[in-house]
Amino acid sequence: MTNRFETPPSHSVGPTTSSLMQQIVTLASQLNFADVVISGIALALLMEAITLGLRFGYGLTANRHTAILGRVTRDIRVHHGYVGLLAGFFAWGTSCWLQALANGLAILAMGLVLSDVVHHFLVLWPLTGSHEFHLRYRREG
Repeated sequence: MTNRFETPPSHSVGPTTSSLMQQIVTLASQLNFADVVISGIALALLMEAITLGLRFGYGLTANRHTAILGRVTRDIRVHHGYVGLLAGFFAWGTSCWLQALANGLAILAMGLVLSDVVHHFLVLWPLTGSHEFHLRYRREG
């Protein structure tokens, strides 16, 4: 009779979820500064490509399509760069006790901040004539 609390033998070919997560954490904890910077830039480029597709492919604009969030934020626009700054603060604060988390937060922070800056000042401003980096939602109509 088998113990019902024993883990049954695994017949899967690939890594289990927990071993995959362990591999990701191990890899993330071993990143050096250059790896973090390159990963952050790559994430920023990916986010900007998605943002451009939504903006120019589907015609979505923050003032029109996210204005409902103004009710929650008291009309203050929360740019994703702000979230990136917060993630950067947490990355700096966690760097001494959990390197994988610190590196992941640093990559996220860099990606969010760079994506926001690139989108508003290097893409929107030249293409539309306005950087659209508003601190508050504008009331239309």
